[in-house]
Amino acid sequence: MSFNRVFRIVVALLVLLVGVNITNAQKLTEEKLDAMAAKYALQSFPMLKDLLSIPNDAIYPEDIEKNIKWCEKAFGDRDFTTTRIETSTVPLLLAERKVKKPKKTVLIYLQIDGQPVDTSRWFQKDPYIPALKMKTVEGEWKEMDWSKIENYDDDWRVFARSTSDAKGPAAMFLAAIDAIDDNKISPNFDMKVIMDFEEELGSPRLPQAVIDNKELLKSDMLVIFDGPMHITNKPTLVFGARGIATIQLTTYGP
Repeated sequence: MSFNRVFRIVVALLVLLVGVNITNAQKLTEEKLDAMAAKYALQSFPMLKDLLSIPNDAIYPEDIEKNIKWCEKAFGDRDFTTTRIETSTVPLLLAERKVKKPKKTVLIYLQIDGQPVDTSRWFQKDPYIPALKMKTVEGEWKEMDWSKIENYDDDWRVFARSTSDAKGPAAMFLAAIDAIDDNKISPNFDMKVIMDFEEELGSPRLPQAVIDNKELLKSDMLVIFDGPMHITNKPTLVFGARGIATIQLTTYGP
């Protein structure tokens, strides 16, 4: 997964699209956004590696609990309050950060669980041991030592379960929060972040949880950070959300 391109749009979204102190927003030129993206993408590597190292197949609730605790700490360290929304299986996690005199409330959706893993199809030690790789002139992916990284190259890739769909976007969101906090950028909206730990199972408990917690989740807009990079490897913004269409087909034969 490539970070710099996506991270830049995450920062821009937080800073420019959904409302921010206009004086600070005017200071963020394209060049400054690029420099910020490079700095915080590199700075976020240890956090991303740590998050990707936690098995997150929703079939195993004991592993999901580890992910929930990681998220509680990560968001708590960034001045969010967290609330578990209990369901019949594993909870959803709501993180909230409020500001003085908010103009809006933005609800942000993050997916944390990942698809089941077939370890035989991963050309590395383990899908939950993240591998940072660069492509050689021969076109092969060569693993790098995380501890020796001093500069950032946008052509590097991280190979691990859920790097692209969808722990990568979660890590980039947290890195973007670090960026706006360190640069004293003050959003004029309250943030609510709902984390789903059963998305790859079809989020079976999410609809009822939303109905049961309407007031808790009430907001003016919804932003979804979910899914892999576009095939062009460029950041994308989609206005509106895709739905699900189903068909039941009965066939008869000999």
